[in-house]
Amino acid sequence: MSRYPNGDLLVVFHTEIGASFPFGAGAARIDRDGYPVWFRQDYSHHWPQIEEDGSALTPGISIGSGSIPAPFESADNPDGLNCDTNEPYLDTVNVIDDDGRLVESINLMDALLDSPFAFILQPRHNSCDRIQLNFMDRIGDDAGESCGMSLGGIVVSMRRPNAFAILDTARY
Repeated sequence: MSRYPNGDLLVVFHTEIGASFPFGAGAARIDRDGYPVWFRQDYSHHWPQIEEDGSALTPGISIGSGSIPAPFESADNPDGLNCDTNEPYLDTVNVIDDDGRLVESINLMDALLDSPFAFILQPRHNSCDRIQLNFMDRIGDDAGESCGMSLGGIVVSMRRPNAFAILDTARY
């Protein structure tokens, strides 16, 4: 959950991985009296982050089909990033406005495959969920330029490769 300035809550619903397909269910805004304002059945999961303008960042997924072409080969990966069910999870960084409308969605798999760090997606214990985006936060004035990062970029925390990445949102 994350709290809006007026006391409303942004709540993300997900199940234990393996208990349902997909494990992400959606996001809802609940007013300070406990009444739902809106609900998005969009496969949101894990920790949302409310931004200063009232929009929110939520980790999400879409369901792919088949293998994902990869810029690297290995003995375990001759034909791309294979998933044993042919339905790989494609993690997304979703930006939703304070009314629950999708403003932007960044495909994290595409961003990583388009980077010099694609190798972190090599075989993991779950071939269909290679990233599992957990948390993200926008880079603001307080940290950006002093650390050499692009203001407005998004720092993402990923469970499967056990890594952090910075997305330059100007590219997407």
